[in-house]
Amino acid sequence: ARPHVRAYVVREACDLPSHRNSKETLSQFLDRFGVPGISGVDTRMLTIRIRERGTLKCAVVNEESPDLPKWLERVMFSDAAQARMNVRYRAFLNYVLDHPMFVVQVIVLAVQNSSPPSEMGVSTSSIMFFRQIGGSFGVAVLGVILSSVLLRELAAAIPPEFAGKINADSLTGSPAVIASLPGPVREAVQNAFVTSIDTVFLAAVPVCVAAFVVSWFLKEVKLRTADDVHTEMGKTSAPRVAEPVPSE
Repeated sequence: ARPHVRAYVVREACDLPSHRNSKETLSQFLDRFGVPGISGVDTRMLTIRIRERGTLKCAVVNEESPDLPKWLERVMFSDAAQARMNVRYRAFLNYVLDHPMFVVQVIVLAVQNSSPPSEMGVSTSSIMFFRQIGGSFGVAVLGVILSSVLLRELAAAIPPEFAGKINADSLTGSPAVIASLPGPVREAVQNAFVTSIDTVFLAAVPVCVAAFVVSWFLKEVKLRTADDVHTEMGKTSAPRVAEPVPSE
């Protein structure tokens, strides 16, 4: 079986295998599968750093005097690093989409608190439906603003001598494309992205302000307790008493 690690980091590596079934050393095993390794690392401190800051990007370099800026740029914009970031982002996005209560607990609680128990399912599904419609509409509008401003800023940022060599559409695909640009061009492109994102946030500010103002005019509804719910359910489910039929 091959090792499923990209690199091997230990504090102390044993060069003499002690197991009776061992056929090769750890170094020979890793070398056979092309897995780099490094020893003499304070793995305890490394564990503390990961625990405090989360997953960290790194590179194991077999050079006596490595070019740190070069390797730092390669680590930050490597395809593997971007793939791992995309996987984590998709996993988080899937979790949020599969667990809408994780995001909209307050609004769902407010709607359920204002609805009678008999209409709880309809009210909850309705608010989730309209939230999806509103989110899709908002993403579409803000996406159009981002794309239009970004294309305009990129067209103005790219110097004329590089205009025929750089495809503006490819710059939005991966940060690695931006990292491969010459220094002045890369800085101008990054500023174009910053300006575009700022415009999107500024466009969303009036909507946030309007929603905040409208929230002050909403009627306050006291949060129901379990006893209130049982009381309402008892009222709705109480059997009707048949009226006596007058005798002739």
